[in-house]
Amino acid sequence: MPTTENDMPTGSIPLALQSLFYKLQYSDTSVATKELTKSFGWDTYDSFMQHDVQELNRVLCEKLEDKMKGTVVEGTIQQLFEGHHMNYIECINVEGSLRKAGR
Repeated sequence: MPTTENDMPTGSIPLALQSLFYKLQYSDTSVATKELTKSFGWDTYDSFMQHDVQELNRVLCEKLEDKMKGTVVEGTIQQLFEGHHMNYIECINVEGSLRKAGR
């Protein structure tokens, strides 16, 4: 995903992730996640709040999709993570069932 020299890790989730993974790969010491936390728009207080992993994933995917719009990688998040499900209801006392597919 393209980033520019003008991007700051605290304002760009893709750049903050790149920076974090680079530091994890090459650093001999522990790595702070402050830049990534700030790139989500969270302050110090928010970083100590418990966040639902499903909500984190939703926000992350939405922000990455927004950043990818108009680039050669547009649509990648949807291609990688879009799924399908089938709801199936079968009646016990009455003959019949209902199937409904969704995304």
